[in-house]
Amino acid sequence: MSSLQLSSSITEIWGRKILRKNRYGVSFYGKGVEAAGGTQPILEMLMRNCEVASMIGTSFSSAPNRIHGPTREMPYEKLYSGDLSLTFRENHDAKVRRFFTKWQELMYVTDSGNFNYYDDYIGNIEIHQYTDGEDESSQYGIRLDEVYPKNIHEATLGYAVNDSYQTQTVDFSFRSWEVVN
Repeated sequence: MSSLQLSSSITEIWGRKILRKNRYGVSFYGKGVEAAGGTQPILEMLMRNCEVASMIGTSFSSAPNRIHGPTREMPYEKLYSGDLSLTFRENHDAKVRRFFTKWQELMYVTDSGNFNYYDDYIGNIEIHQYTDGEDESSQYGIRLDEVYPKNIHEATLGYAVNDSYQTQTVDFSFRSWEVVN
């Protein structure tokens, strides 16, 4: 029995029937994205330059519940696993940082110290994982709803890093997510 399992596992790996971590795409859309200047060339550049992404996880809050007999853990609330963090390769004219800075500026009015209407700056993000091969079809995808850039990380500079390129990490807050395929 174990030789059959090993044989089929090898077939899956060599037959490319597994999902690979480096076959994914990230897309942005929605009112906030458009208002921040999310034109087609910018959105395509973001998709090409996103070098680190992750699929968000979920969990449930639970509490002990005992009516009769042994205590059971019962779920009472669905939890989403914090913020989404994406890392992008920065291009020569800092378009990545400029885009997300402009998106953040939609959120806050510097002169008054007030925040704009939530619906005016939120957007959506979709992350799809693709298969290898000719069809490159999406095998699994998620859509994050009510997204906005919560944190634009510092861009580290230094004279001792001659052989590396600039990256920009952005953390996104979101309300919920769901599987889209």
